[in-house]
Amino acid sequence: MIGELALLDGEPRHASCTASSNLRCAILTRQALEQLMADKPAVAAKLMLGVSLRSAVRLRENAEKLKLYVKLTQAMEQEIAQRSEI
Repeated sequence: MIGELALLDGEPRHASCTASSNLRCAILTRQALEQLMADKPAVAAKLMLGVSLRSAVRLRENAEKLKLYVKLTQAMEQEIAQRSEI
C-alpha cells in the first residue's frame, strides 16, 4: 500500500515508489472509498482494517527507529562531552 494515510485523513499523498518488476496497480480515492462504504460497508470495513493494521505496523517500526535515534544521539552527545573535557 502506498499513500494509504490519505484515505484516513484526506490530506494529499506524499508517497512514491519504483517498481523493480512488472506489476498491476489499483488506485482507491477517498471518494471511491466513501462510495464503497455506502454500497458495501462490510467490504469497506475489511479494507479499512487492513489499512489500519498496515498503519500500525509502520507506526511501530517508526517508534523503534526513533528509539535507536535517541540512543545514537545520546551516545554522540556523551562522546562530544568527553572530548570537550580533554
